[in-house]
This record gives sequence, structure tokens and C-alpha cells, in this order.
Amino acid sequence: MKKLIMLLFTVLTAVCLYSNKDLENINYTWDKNPELTKIDITDTNIAIYTLKNKVSREFIVEDEGFFEYVLVHKRVKLLSDLGIDAYNKVYLPVPEEELILIEKGRVINSEGKVINLKSEDIKEGYNEENDNKYRYFAFDGIDLNSEVEYIYLYKKSPSHTGSLFNMQSEFPQNNVEFELICPDFLEFAFKSYNGLNEVETDTSLSEREKTRYWLDLDTVPGLPDQISSAHEAELMYLAYKLHKNYATGKGDLFSYGEMSKYIYDKMYEQNSKADLKFYKKIRKKLKTKNKTKEDIIREVESYLKNEVAIVDASLPDDIELELLWENKFLTEDLLTKIMVNILREYDIKTDIGLTCNRFDYKFDGEFENWAFTKDFLLYFPQIDQYASLSNYSRLNKPDVSNIFNEGLFIKTVKVGEREFGVGEVRSIPHNNYKEDVDSLLINVEPFDDDFSEGNVNIRHSLLGYPASYIQPVLPDIDDEETKTEVLEDLISMFDGDAEVKDVEVTNEGPDDYGVKPLVLEGNLSTSALLETAGNNYIFKIGKLIGEQAEMYDDEERVLPVEDGFARKYYREISFEIPEGYEAKNLDKLQYEETHRENNETIMTFESGYERDGNTITVKITEFYRDLYYPIELFEDYRRVINAAADFNKVVVIFDKQ
Repeated sequence: MKKLIMLLFTVLTAVCLYSNKDLENINYTWDKNPELTKIDITDTNIAIYTLKNKVSREFIVEDEGFFEYVLVHKRVKLLSDLGIDAYNKVYLPVPEEELILIEKGRVINSEGKVINLKSEDIKEGYNEENDNKYRYFAFDGIDLNSEVEYIYLYKKSPSHTGSLFNMQSEFPQNNVEFELICPDFLEFAFKSYNGLNEVETDTSLSEREKTRYWLDLDTVPGLPDQISSAHEAELMYLAYKLHKNYATGKGDLFSYGEMSKYIYDKMYEQNSKADLKFYKKIRKKLKTKNKTKEDIIREVESYLKNEVAIVDASLPDDIELELLWENKFLTEDLLTKIMVNILREYDIKTDIGLTCNRFDYKFDGEFENWAFTKDFLLYFPQIDQYASLSNYSRLNKPDVSNIFNEGLFIKTVKVGEREFGVGEVRSIPHNNYKEDVDSLLINVEPFDDDFSEGNVNIRHSLLGYPASYIQPVLPDIDDEETKTEVLEDLISMFDGDAEVKDVEVTNEGPDDYGVKPLVLEGNLSTSALLETAGNNYIFKIGKLIGEQAEMYDDEERVLPVEDGFARKYYREISFEIPEGYEAKNLDKLQYEETHRENNETIMTFESGYERDGNTITVKITEFYRDLYYPIELFEDYRRVINAAADFNKVVVIFDKQ
């Protein structure tokens, strides 16, 4: 990446030089005498109303290099405590004061009084986790219906290889403006998404040898965030990148082909002698004799991820891998480099994938923009499986944010004695719901004579993605009390006050994740299952499946359903009808809500029971074959989701005979 940027700068500096005095927005300011804006808002869910949102990006070639100057001007009206909390502090994008050219803010309170930000209200902080300092506006005097306004202009390294910019948010906006200004020998390419208008070109700055691209929107409706959706990815947004340099005649800049060559060279061609020696040293520590290709991949992945932490950091290109290894941390790209080079020695083919978080943006294979290539993903064609590069993911269980997306995959091609990387855009499938199962086997022991307590034996099994939040991290929970609480919660999910005992755990740890289920077995005493009704008792059997997601809200659905992964649930509950009682309401244990397409079940909640003497066994199956359902299937999805929530309320009546 740095080599490509330096090459571009070498070309640019030979053409034209500017200084920040030539910036179009160097004297940008606001109204000197602002008045409180009067707007009629009846929707109490709107916490923030944006009155102005202007972003300008100007690219300048200076003596010191190629830079981007970003102007932000925002004015918002705060309509709730949530809005006030959001704007008490406004964080600035750069910590260094010398990079800021304009920096000012003010509050117009509900009475119309203007409170200007003082120099001491621009504060600095320090983040110990990532060792970074930061700056922020600390606004004072904010109250309900007040307005916050701020402007800043700062200098940064250029984002010309590809950028994504949201033009919409959860709340409504007025006066939304975007502009990009650049030397006229450069041409940027743009694409709009989710119904956004197209960018226009303004040549009025031609006398200054500049081109201006712009998009102005008088109003932008808010898009509410809804449960089970990829809200951010559904917002209207803009993608852009540097496309041509007329000074050199170069076009199709920063293409996926160029990215493929860059990644292949970085992973394979730029190995130093020290790197090769380091790979050999790692291989000697692996146990791969007589193992299958899948087992070798798991061995390599496990060893690497258990030895170091994966961090998000910017590191020099020439840093030694072994030095980072000794310090117990690596970045995703360097872990990728180590892994693919080691696997190469075992004749394991690896396609290096680049994609993005599908909950933020959908990868676009047609508009070639490097901003879509943020996350590394490995594909192994010999076993048709994927792997992510995070510490707690494992083979065949890549990060859920990257499945059901597209990505750029770079495979090694050999022609004669020469090898090189070829990239192609491919779809990344979602998981098979049958391999990702949450299972509960519950046995309710006979109730005591006074029906005051119930003893319940539970076996809770989590296979694959349902265990992703707990199975890989369990060994890292050092505090035994905390660990015990976590495990007990997985046994007593229907009654937080229950007394849990004799908990046993098997298949604990990241190497079991996706291969073996995390299994918890235990028993508990609870008083939450029975309720007195005269001489009868109400057995709250539905509570045993735990609290369920509900979608009873009548709010209009505007977003398609998009979950983390396809999934299956299985519950089996057995109990004894007490002597001298008969069970009523058993018909409520039979329930079915199903959606089928082409004679195939797409999603279902089905429950039924069997009776053997006084023993009742209830079996429940619930699954969602897909993780994405368009809006036209939302009512079916809600119907199935709510079936589980309805069963959670089902009771059996023990009627005294």
C-alpha cells in the first residue's frame, strides 16, 4: 500500500504544487447571529434532528506530499436525553492540534442564548487500551431543544484508494452536502447505493485548475434501526476512489486486479530470508505427521492463534515477523502471511480473501473500491472451507460478519516455472443451520409433597455459532467466580434466582469450537415453575425453554431480516404428572408455525408431546434455514419467532382428582 501511494505522489509532484492557502474552504465559517430553529416534530422516537451536515474533501499536492483536507460542518437539534448524551462530547478525528486548521463550536440553548466553545473546552484524553491520545469538544449548556453546531477543518493522509461515506442515519436530516475537490488532472469515480442520488461534476473551479464533485440533498429521511437487520448496510451511502491520472495517462487505478497483485506480492514475494527461517522454525513445533489436510490446517491455525493476540494496528512494512511473534501480537495481514506460507509447505492450496463486514456494507464486485477489502478471509478449495483471522474463530466457522457476502479471492496460478496471483470476486455462502444447534434436554423430577420446589436436570449443548460467544473464551476467564456465574447462567437461563449445583463442562476451549459442542450439565432447584390455583397447581412448562425474542411491535417493517447465522434449536422436556392429579391444557403443547417454499421448510417452530403413563415428553424443533429474509417474508418470520415466544407462556394445569 505504501509503495503504491509513494508511486502516485512521485507522479503528482511533477505536475502541480499547492499550499493550504489555496484551499477552497480555508475561510469557511458559519452565520454570525444564529437563531434557534423552529421545527414541528411529533415523533417522540426522534432523538436528534440534523439541521446541517456538510462534508468537504479536498486533495492537494504540496511540497511535503499528497494530502487530503477534510471540512466538517454540523448542526443538530437535540430532542431527548439520548440526543444530549450523544453530543455532550464530540470527538475530533485527529489528536494533533497542528493538523487542525479550523476548530470551533457553539451551543444555542432552548432560550436562544449562544454559548461559544472556549479554548479550554477542547480537551485531550488518552486511551490506554490502544495507546492513543484523542481530542474532543466538551459542550456545556446543552438542554432539551437546544442546538449544537461545530466546524473543523483538518489535514490527513489521502483516502484515495477507496472510501465509503454514509449520507443517511437513523434520524432525519436537512441540508446534507458532500463535495470532493481535486486537481483537474485527476478523476475520481463514484457510485451511489440504496437509492442515493448520483454525484454531479462542477467545472466552475477550472480557472484554479480544479474539479469539484458534489451531491446536495435538501432532506434525507431517517432509517430506523430494527431488530434482526443489517441497518448500517441499508443506509444510503456513497463509494468513491481515484480512477484516472491524466498527467500519466493511467486509468482504472486501484482496481481489484491491482489489489490482487499487491496482496500476492506482500504474502509470497516479499519474504525475507529471516521470514523463511521463521516459518521453518514454526513448522518444527507443529504436530502434522499422518494428518489429513483439514487436520493440518486446524493444527496450524490453533498453534498460531493460541500463541499470539491479533491486534488492529499500523506497522512498518519492514518489521521482522519473529520480533512481533516474541512480543505476542500480530495484525491480521501478518497472521495471514505466516499461515499461508506455512500451509504452502504442506501442499495445501489457500485462496486469500478480502471482504468487509456485511452489517456495515455489502461488498461490491463491480465498483472496484479498496474500501470493501478490509477483512482477511482464507478459503481452502481442497476441503471447501473458510477461516477468519481473529483469535477466537476457527476453520469452518469464520466471522459471521463476513459470511453471506462477496469477496475478492486471490489464488496462486502457475505458468511454467512462474507463479503469480489472480483475483476473482466470489460469493461467500452462509452456514448450514444443521451444523449450528442449540440443544436443551430437560428432566423435571417429581415435585415434592408441598409443591414448593422443583428439581430440574439440564443438559445444555451448543454446537458451532451458538457457542461462539462463550466456548472459545472460557479458558481465558481467570476469575473462577465469574466463570462459575457464566456457566450457571447457561443452566438456569429461565430462573436467575435458582440454586444451581453439580455443573459439569465438556469440550471447553477454542480448539473445540465448531468441532465438538460445548456441553453443560447440571441440576437446579427452583420455585419459579409452580403457582397455586386453589387445590390445583399451574406448571409453567414454557418457562423452561428460556426467555425468547419477541416481535409483537406493530411498527412498519422497512428493513429485510438479516441475522448473524442460520440456526436450529432443539428442546426436549420430560416431567411426571403428580399422583392424584390429572394434567389439563396438554393440547397447548402441540404447536406449529411453518413457512415452506417449493415443498421445503424454510423456517419452523414445531412442538408436540408423547405420554407414557404419567410421564409426558415434549419435543420442540425450531430452525431458520437462511439468515436473510426479504421484507415480503417478514410476517412469516415474525410468526415463527413469536411462536417460540408464545410457547414460553404455555402452562400445564395439575388438576386435583
